[in-house]
Amino acid sequence: MKLGEKIKVVRLLNGEGQRELAYFMGMKAPSHLNRWEQGVAVPRAPMLQKLGSLLNINWPWLLDSSMEFIKGDYVSFRPLSPYSDYTSRWLTLLPQELAELLPHFFDELRFEQYWRFDAPCNGGIIIASKPSLKCMIVCRPELHPFLAPSTPNCKTLTISDHEFSEQLFRLGMTQVLFERCGISSVKAERSPPSSPLAQVTLKLSAKIPTDTNLSVLKKKIQQHIDYLIETEKLLESECSISVNPAKSSNVFIAELVAGKNMKKLAGLLTDVGDGRH
Repeated sequence: MKLGEKIKVVRLLNGEGQRELAYFMGMKAPSHLNRWEQGVAVPRAPMLQKLGSLLNINWPWLLDSSMEFIKGDYVSFRPLSPYSDYTSRWLTLLPQELAELLPHFFDELRFEQYWRFDAPCNGGIIIASKPSLKCMIVCRPELHPFLAPSTPNCKTLTISDHEFSEQLFRLGMTQVLFERCGISSVKAERSPPSSPLAQVTLKLSAKIPTDTNLSVLKKKIQQHIDYLIETEKLLESECSISVNPAKSSNVFIAELVAGKNMKKLAGLLTDVGDGRH
C-alpha cells in the first residue's frame, strides 16, 4: 500500500473523518490531509508522528511496511461507535471506502488466518491473525455486511446478539472470541467493568468561546466519554456547557467603531469601559 492509502485505511478503521482528524492535528482545514491520502503530497515526520499518536499506530510503519504496525501484539478497531450518531452520508461513504481498502490492509500486514463472527442483527466481528499480531474489527450492522465479503478465506462462526452487544459496547467478549478462534495467549486490550458497583458517574462543566466549532467539540467530548465508558467503568455522564464571548463587549464595540487606524482610541475606550480610568 502507498502512504496515502495507509493513512486513509487506518483513519477509517478509527472512524475518523478527514475534517475531524485534521482538527485534532491542529490544521485549519482538511485539505492537507486530503492531499496526503491522494498521494499528491507527503507529510513531514512531525505530522506523521501526530498521525501515529492520534490513530494509535507505530508511525514509522506508514513509511516502511517492514516496521511493526503497533507496539504490542493485539489491536482492536470499532469504526462506528455505538455511542455516537452519524450522518447518512458518513454511513454511506465509510462502509464503501473501508471495504475497498481492507483487503489491501490485510495483505500489507500479512495476516495468515481470518475469522468472521456473524450476529442475527447483521452486526459482526472480524478477526485477522498472525503469530506477531492479532486484529479485531467490531462492526455495527451498517458496516458488517460491507466488510464481511472483504475478508479472504475466513472461517465463519456465529455470535448471539447479546454477545455482539457485549463486545460492541464494552469489549467484554474479547478473550472469549479469541479462544473460540484458538487464540488463547492474547490479553484483552481493555477489561470490562467487574460489577455495576464499580461504575462511576462523570459530571463535566466547561466554558467555551463563541468562535468554537461546536460540531467538532461535540464529537471530541463524545469520544472522551466513549473512552471513559470502556476504561473507567463510567455509568452516567452529565455535561454542561456555557458559551462565553470570544471578546468582551467593550473590546468588540471599540474595535467595530474605531477601525484599524484608531487602535489607541479603542484601547482608551476599553480601559474606560472596564473602569480603569
